[in-house]
Amino acid sequence: MARRRLDPCSRNARKGEKIFSSIIGTGLKMATSSSRKSSNSGCLITIIFIISLVLCFSCTSNNEETIAKENIKEYLNKNLQEGSSLEVDKFSDLYIIAPKDEKNMPKPNYNGENAVSDGVNELKLRSAGLYLALGGCCPETLKQIIINDKKFKEWKTGGKEFVMICFFSGKDKYLNEVKGGLCLRLDSTLNIYETYKLKEEQTIYDMINEK
Repeated sequence: MARRRLDPCSRNARKGEKIFSSIIGTGLKMATSSSRKSSNSGCLITIIFIISLVLCFSCTSNNEETIAKENIKEYLNKNLQEGSSLEVDKFSDLYIIAPKDEKNMPKPNYNGENAVSDGVNELKLRSAGLYLALGGCCPETLKQIIINDKKFKEWKTGGKEFVMICFFSGKDKYLNEVKGGLCLRLDSTLNIYETYKLKEEQTIYDMINEK
């Protein structure tokens, strides 16, 4: 198991919890003094609470990506040949390939006018892992993974499985320059459990640079 490191976002979130707990406690004391003070304090606490939630949600995605990157670096260094060195030059986004919570996902209409396309789209949403296992990470598979990821994030499903791509450079034990890339599959705890070679590396590099 890769050791988890608390990034600045996580530390700030923990500090924020203590601060907001203190603020809410103070607000409750103020609320007992008078009805007018209670109303004003309640509004202030509500505003602060909403701001804290927004900051927390915006932090979660960055926090997951930071943990994934640290786990990937640790994985690569652990599997280096003796005498080799390696630096990660580029990471992709952290892509969701399997949703954790499907309740917000729209249900496909298999009996409507677009039954065929709905069925195909539903299959594509659930087959990213199979595409990777059968064909490795090629541009066509990555394109579908990016499309799926945008949908899962729009539907706020969270992730049960993820994919992240990295490009690296370094030297082998004979001091020869080496460059390459890998597609890494991560579980719900962001630990790596499968890797895939990249097909058409330059095309994939260009794809993950597109925002």
